[in-house]
Amino acid sequence: MENELKVYQSGRVDRLKRMIEKLNELGIDIDFEEVYKNEESTSIGRPHIARVLIRNGVVKDIKEAFDLYLGEGKPAYVPKSFLGVEEALSLIRFFGGKAVLAHPGIYRWKNDFLLHVLSFGFDGIEVFYPEHSFEKKQYFLNLSKKYKIVPTGGSDFHGFEHRYSYLGEIRILCSSVKEIIGDIC
Repeated sequence: MENELKVYQSGRVDRLKRMIEKLNELGIDIDFEEVYKNEESTSIGRPHIARVLIRNGVVKDIKEAFDLYLGEGKPAYVPKSFLGVEEALSLIRFFGGKAVLAHPGIYRWKNDFLLHVLSFGFDGIEVFYPEHSFEKKQYFLNLSKKYKIVPTGGSDFHGFEHRYSYLGEIRILCSSVKEIIGDIC
């Protein structure tokens, strides 16, 4: 599994390097090592570049970094590469994992496409998510019942500077936890 994950992690590194190159072309002098220098995580991405831009006085905060340079459609943005749904599900199951469709309410999918994606056979769907409205939560909860998949949830916490909610702020059903990882509650 580690070897497979290294392939995808190297894709993240390549994306990061391409964003840095674009920033350099814009006259913003940062380098790859500078982004990694003060980070404990090995999963480096746009928020880490944003912190370097702040340290170097290019922007005042992470929001400005994304608004001016790193957000979708901005000059240093590089789109992510994604696995196909079937390939991702196969990989997750090969390694004994459970496949959960994360925060479906933030995607700009038409309803038919969401139903098509669910037809690939997910084990769960993230219902309880900070950006899901009450109506979306109800809709996804109903989908979990219809497709007989586990309703899950999460905070989407990515650090204190770039967060939707704090760890532990989103509550999920104990039955969901038991279904995904066993009887611990």
